[in-house]
Amino acid sequence: MAVGDLFKEIAAGWPSYLQTTVVNKKDPTYSLVTVDLPKELRSTTANFEFIHVEGSTGAGNITAAPWIALFDRRLTDSATREYYVVYLFSVDLSAVTLSLAFGTTQFEKQFHGPNLQVEVF
Repeated sequence: MAVGDLFKEIAAGWPSYLQTTVVNKKDPTYSLVTVDLPKELRSTTANFEFIHVEGSTGAGNITAAPWIALFDRRLTDSATREYYVVYLFSVDLSAVTLSLAFGTTQFEKQFHGPNLQVEVF
């Protein structure tokens, strides 16, 4: 199936999948995001053995929208550190954006949490 068709199927199935609130690995939409679309993208990056493709609907609880990342293993293999290319669905699923993303967990660890207090003189 073509990448564009997979994006459309994910968008069509997401509202009912999201209502379950918890990740359901048996749901067809879960498979579209984590298996089918990554597999199709891998076929287009087959000449680049260092590219890892991964889709996510959340860890435990379902995220507001799914994402599919292409990690260059020479830089990172995780969405929590370094930078990577990612397809991000808008929350209303009306758009998919190809973005360069940065893992924020690395900054939270370095600066001891998301609430950095800055002194103002």
